[in-house]
Amino acid sequence: MNQVQKVLLGVPDTASLRRSIFEVHAHTTLQRGRTLVAQPLDADTTRGARFNIVKSAEIDIFQGNAITAALLNGGPYHKPKEKNFASVDGFFFPKLPVGEVPSMNEKDKRILLFQMTVSKNHHVRASGIIYLLEKLGLLDLVKANPKRAALIFVHPAGEAKDFKRQQIHSSGTSPANR
Repeated sequence: MNQVQKVLLGVPDTASLRRSIFEVHAHTTLQRGRTLVAQPLDADTTRGARFNIVKSAEIDIFQGNAITAALLNGGPYHKPKEKNFASVDGFFFPKLPVGEVPSMNEKDKRILLFQMTVSKNHHVRASGIIYLLEKLGLLDLVKANPKRAALIFVHPAGEAKDFKRQQIHSSGTSPANR
């Protein structure tokens, strides 16, 4: 974590600014490509999954109300233009050639959904994830094989020990632990 973020960590009124600074950093880092090792939040799991994110020439910024499967021809790193897009702050999906129908036939092909947070608690609405997957033409593929999608919470380095399993709200106000 850089010095500015360390200073902001102790000032409650700056949480929004700290989040904004972190999000910009996280999007830039993911766009450059890297291998992520996701730390499991289950007590009975000890090894994290590895996700290879290839470099994007630029971040593909999309309108939340104009999502189609054609979006997958760009990227491979995407982020919504809206700051308040439901449930997802960005996603990675291997770039498709123009006209190719989305599929997940390749062994390691999956959509990685990113939720950036500087908070210890960050609830997610399942409806936002379902909306995105449906519009991208991936919902049925993910339903058939849930391992083809991963929701990854991205938080500042060094704060993993404070981060616990998050709530996914399936409907109304009743959350489901995921």
